[in-house]
Amino acid sequence: PNPNPNPNPNPNPNPNPNPNPNPNPNPNPNPNPNPNPNPNPNPNPNPKSPIMVTRAMED
Repeated sequence: PNPNPNPNPNPNPNPNPNPNPNPNPNPNPNPNPNPNPNPNPNPNPNPKSPIMVTRAMED
């Protein structure tokens, strides 16, 4: 009468609906690119350069 009524009704309904919806959109693109590149590059380059006073030797 009905040897095979519904052999394969829905073999693969939804095999892969959304395999990777949003794996890593932009977690931390640039958290701190240059926080403090040069805070104090040369605070006091030559505060008190000792001037060498060369005295002639007096005998």
